[in-house]
Amino acid sequence: MLSVLLLRPPSLPKLRVKPADLVHLDPQLPLSASLKTMVEFAQIQEGVLDILLSHRDKNDQSVVIDKLLRDTYDIHTSIEKRQHQLPFRETTYEWVAIEFGYYALLTSVLHLNKRVAQNRSSQEDCLRASRQSLIRLRRMQDEIWMDANFLDEYPYFLTCNNAQFLWLKLRSRKWSQFTRPKYRRPRRTNQSGQ
Repeated sequence: MLSVLLLRPPSLPKLRVKPADLVHLDPQLPLSASLKTMVEFAQIQEGVLDILLSHRDKNDQSVVIDKLLRDTYDIHTSIEKRQHQLPFRETTYEWVAIEFGYYALLTSVLHLNKRVAQNRSSQEDCLRASRQSLIRLRRMQDEIWMDANFLDEYPYFLTCNNAQFLWLKLRSRKWSQFTRPKYRRPRRTNQSGQ
């Protein structure tokens, strides 16, 4: 995740197995579905990073991006299935954060496609995914104001999705909600009052 945010090569070697296959859904652990989904996100992000750092021609990139899109859409199908299954539906608040992560990731993959394909349909899909991501972000912000949704001092979704918030903050510095207000020092006047 951090490699994608900083556009740096990954610090760990690629695994020979899919990491998501190593995470099993456990009915005793309702958050196991969220964890599995986040690991699936990481696999897509690894593919995004490969595209951003590779020097392939447009045809090769297009094939890889199409596979990333299919895999991303498959994750969405899994999300819809898991969030309605017992006991995973008990974690309703976390699913909003997962959906935010999904649409943010889909926007990144579609943006890669837009760079390669330059067609109107890709641009509209990218814009639609971006809007859905912002809708989920707004829902998470609304949840912050409800005290029932806090674990200790932190909103429920910050424990799982700090990286997505960091990505969003880095992506658009225009949003004042994510940046600290600038501190302005009071002007000093000299001793004579001028």
